[in-house]
Amino acid sequence: MSQKNGGNIGSLKNVVKFCCALAYKEQQNEKIIKIDKNHLRTDELNFNQKVKQYYFQEFMKVNREDHDIREINPVKNERYNRLYEMVEVVETLLTDYQKNIISIGELRKKLTMELNRSLDIIVYHEEKHEENDLISNIYLETVENTLKIMESTYGIKYYGNTSKILTKVLLFFRNNIDTISNDYNYIRIEKIKNIIGKELSKSLVISEKIINNLESNLDYELNTVVQVIMILYVFTMMSTESTSINAIIVAHGYSTASSISSVANQLYGEFIFEAFDMPIDIGPSEVKDKIKNYLSKVDTSKGTIILVDMGSLININSELEEVLEGDLGVINNITTNIALDIAGRIINGEDVENMITGIEKNNPLMCKFIKSKEKKKAILTTCISGIGTAKKLKKLLKECIGDADIEIKEYDYASLNLKGKDDKIFSDYDVKLIITTTKLEIDGVKSILLHDLINGDCDEIFFHVLKDVTINKNIDNIKQDIIKMFSMDNLISRLTILNPNKIINEVETIIVGYERTLDKRFNVDLKITLYIHTSILIERLMLKQGLTFIEEEELKYKEENSNFIRISQDIFKGVIDEYNLEIPLKEIYIIQSIIESRIGKLGL
Repeated sequence: MSQKNGGNIGSLKNVVKFCCALAYKEQQNEKIIKIDKNHLRTDELNFNQKVKQYYFQEFMKVNREDHDIREINPVKNERYNRLYEMVEVVETLLTDYQKNIISIGELRKKLTMELNRSLDIIVYHEEKHEENDLISNIYLETVENTLKIMESTYGIKYYGNTSKILTKVLLFFRNNIDTISNDYNYIRIEKIKNIIGKELSKSLVISEKIINNLESNLDYELNTVVQVIMILYVFTMMSTESTSINAIIVAHGYSTASSISSVANQLYGEFIFEAFDMPIDIGPSEVKDKIKNYLSKVDTSKGTIILVDMGSLININSELEEVLEGDLGVINNITTNIALDIAGRIINGEDVENMITGIEKNNPLMCKFIKSKEKKKAILTTCISGIGTAKKLKKLLKECIGDADIEIKEYDYASLNLKGKDDKIFSDYDVKLIITTTKLEIDGVKSILLHDLINGDCDEIFFHVLKDVTINKNIDNIKQDIIKMFSMDNLISRLTILNPNKIINEVETIIVGYERTLDKRFNVDLKITLYIHTSILIERLMLKQGLTFIEEEELKYKEENSNFIRISQDIFKGVIDEYNLEIPLKEIYIIQSIIESRIGKLGL
């Protein structure tokens, strides 16, 4: 921890990994592997007996063959640690911005600092390579040409040393391509792109064009860390992301749209217009598909305006509705003068409707304004046990609420948990509330646990959602129906085909078994969740519909949770013997997840 160099967190990770690898190599046949300070002694000349002052700044490759470690290969360069740490920091900062924890100004400042630290390592502290002058010049020329294209097309100005810095970045990763894992950050880079695509989409559009141009001309795929650096560089070069309205120019000819958009972007020094040229030999449907693909990747919630050159394109809105969220304006007979007028209005913060009104007053043009469709309000019901339970909860809730102008929909728990706000349901519906049997947190969306609804602990949230909904029943009647419908006996009888009196006793025995074996007292909300889940689980097993893992997941779970599996099989033995059932490991995994979501990780 006393390391002064960059990348101390990544270095510390590698110390732990390396020590574990060495200890495992020496003690593979031992039941317990012991690690001591001797495992830090990888280099007698450099090892400092004062362990707290010693630091190890290398990535390791550990090769395993025939269940035996054959090789531990240190790759010596602490710069890699810093670069991978940068990706983690960028992801955290973008997530904070997405959650409104930091402002766009703070984000720009912190990302600029992070970028500068990484470039300092790559560019200014780079080790001397016997670099081929021809290769260096080719890279430099390619980068300069790419940046010139971006400046002339999108108005993004770059400074003299930019091309040299980006060239050094590319050469650094080219020289070290064998030692830098391209898979390591794949998930993170996709998450970063996803956040930027939603929140700062224009930066992503330009950086991806730069990346594609460089990959095409240099004939190699850029490392994921390079892609992060390119995205950050573009974001810090762009003066603002305030032009949140998407503006598109579509015109017939090989470069008509590109020429007009280029003039406007350069004059204002900002990326305002994206151009779509329609050469005579390309069909309109192909261009429309490109436009749809573009709009599907950017944030359209603030509105979109499309400038076209012929009346045949004025009705393009009908083919774009599925990818648009905000208002849409279409203006026919585009000219450079009109494009500059629109660009100025966008810079000044006018909305789409006011732009269309202002343009129509001053110009004899055919314009269309299409108000964004209001999404239907919805309440989602979901359950970790599966969609079947969510459907039954939906039916119960509909009976409680009665006729109302809000839709109640069952939805897959795994999809919501994995995708969060990016799930398609949120683009199709205005989701006001999620009712779930297991904890589920999605930024910007209210969610309540089923047991809180039953206990009345979330009445304020639930009835606030219904306040803006037209309903035929009064609130007091809805409250009474919820108490009646969601009583434990009624809930289990409605959710399962089993005898509620018998099944409740059997489930209670199972829950008490877990409390005794784990030496934990479950609170009321956890017990209610387990009552509901276990009742439905037993019904699934009777119907031969138990949930199962795919083979690889099952092996991994079995290897890591053998104690909990054994405990569960013992606890369920009475039910299994009585009904001649088999309990799949996936069902045990779900019970473990429910328990750990309330009381924390089980140390078994």
